[in-house]
Amino acid sequence: MVAVNAVCALQAKEIKGTVKDTEGKGVAGVVVSDGLNTVATDSKGRFKMDSDQDSRFVFVSTPSGYISSTLGGKTLFYKEIKDEVRKYDFIILDPPAFTKSRKTVANAITGYKEINYRAMRLLPRGGYLATCSCSHFATEEKFLAMLHDAARDAGVQLRQIEARQQSCDHPILWGVEETNYLKFYLFQVV
Repeated sequence: MVAVNAVCALQAKEIKGTVKDTEGKGVAGVVVSDGLNTVATDSKGRFKMDSDQDSRFVFVSTPSGYISSTLGGKTLFYKEIKDEVRKYDFIILDPPAFTKSRKTVANAITGYKEINYRAMRLLPRGGYLATCSCSHFATEEKFLAMLHDAARDAGVQLRQIEARQQSCDHPILWGVEETNYLKFYLFQVV
């Protein structure tokens, strides 16, 4: 199965976007709606529709052979329509554990990537990102690989300022995996 993901933006009274699979390829024939209007994506996964200015979300009907995108184990049936881009100087991402079992690690990494990608896109050059994970199932190697992927997809270069683990009042016991759970990174967008 391949997940589908929609990206959209409001321009005047027109909503444009693309529905892509996990490999970034457009998915044709996907039904997209703002709750009032419905269109299908073209051969490259693109869609365009006239819309009511009050529309806030686009709903995507998951086609046969695909699964819906998830974030933190929750299915995302819709995407918020973005009509302005805000920039922040410092973003802190300190979510709850996105996974508490090995079975859901892939979904958790996808969720971590999505929030980190979004944060990186909102930061200007010189902005700071503090990001962490408190799930021992999302290992340091997986978390770092996810951060590299998110930075690449966001089109940013990161300078690592600091990397930390939990404090000494939460000791890491060698041979007891679940005691090594906290990953914290501070980056600057360069």
